[in-house]
Amino acid sequence: MEGIIRFFLNLEVMSYHPLKRVFILAIFLASFCLVTTAQVKSKPLFLPPKILKIDVDSRELALASSPLLKLIDRAGQESPLAFAWQLNADTLIKAKDVFREAIEFDGGATIRQAMAIDTVSLQKSSKPDYEVRRNFYSFSTNLAVYEVSQKKGKQILVLEKANSKDKHYFKVFLDKAAKKILKIQNLSTGRFYLPVPFEGPSISL
Repeated sequence: MEGIIRFFLNLEVMSYHPLKRVFILAIFLASFCLVTTAQVKSKPLFLPPKILKIDVDSRELALASSPLLKLIDRAGQESPLAFAWQLNADTLIKAKDVFREAIEFDGGATIRQAMAIDTVSLQKSSKPDYEVRRNFYSFSTNLAVYEVSQKKGKQILVLEKANSKDKHYFKVFLDKAAKKILKIQNLSTGRFYLPVPFEGPSISL
């Protein structure tokens, strides 16, 4: 390229006939265009697309590594599983006392506590369909949502909140075929939770 430019600049040594100068100028421009085109073609117009790594769904990973979570997920396809403990004794319930606690599994786990507003006297019942909430004209409900995992190698569910020390352990009791959860037990309180209908997001009755 430098040789072509030097050649054009030294035209004074050549004839000054106009046609020759036009001819030489045309050759120079054509050579310049060829060099420029070659330089452009040597550079890619577009960068290759970046390869994006798609993370595997964390929920699918949890189900694959936890027989209990897989069982809960499969059973909950018709209706989410729920279990409840309720107080059934001759006792006096005061305001803010928890008399019923339900655990609902719907993706994560929701603990639903029913608390007394006023003082209420309870009597133990032997009825199979006993429902402690029928003894209250009104009560308050407290909800807390937890992440669920299974303790490795054990039939224990771990309920915990992110960035919190709030954690609960529940032992799971299965039928002989290991296809149905019969009940769960809070390992801190010893309370047993039996299957109940799923109530959903409503927080009061």
